[in-house]
Amino acid sequence: MKKIHWNIIVLILLLGVCVVWICYSRTNPKEYLSAPVHSIITIAFGLLVSYYLVQKKTDRRKKYELAEKLIEQTKCKVADLLTLLYNEEISVGPVFVLKRAVTNKLDNCDNIDLNKSTKAKLKDCIEAAKELNDIIEDMHVAGGELTNKINNKKQDIIRIMGNIEYRCDKVLVDLWMS
Repeated sequence: MKKIHWNIIVLILLLGVCVVWICYSRTNPKEYLSAPVHSIITIAFGLLVSYYLVQKKTDRRKKYELAEKLIEQTKCKVADLLTLLYNEEISVGPVFVLKRAVTNKLDNCDNIDLNKSTKAKLKDCIEAAKELNDIIEDMHVAGGELTNKINNKKQDIIRIMGNIEYRCDKVLVDLWMS
């Protein structure tokens, strides 16, 4: 967090008080705070419109930051799964946990209200994640040792994981370019 420079704040406040005092002393005190009604309404309307527009942009930015965070976490989970697949001894538990985490992150991101092009790219990413889920589920259902099956399908899994990462990158680019 930034360090607050109190001496600068005090100097600005003193300067503001001096300007107000000089203006007040040079005009008629009764006229100093008087203003026509139309000026007050114009200023109030301008403040309300600007507040609404700024708040609308802030809400949009927060949604996009949340979506970006979920996509980045998905990419990390994919990288973790890829690292896990290169181990000699592969345990079933972590593989299923990571593949489920990838699916959950993408589903959560799909629940965010984004524009149509970003949603379409996100759907492509979800389809790639479902393809990965199907391959891992098929290997588990077939029974036997998971390590041998993963070694047999390693190229397919790596290709799908690369597709997921690539599509996640496309979602991120589209997210901030729209």
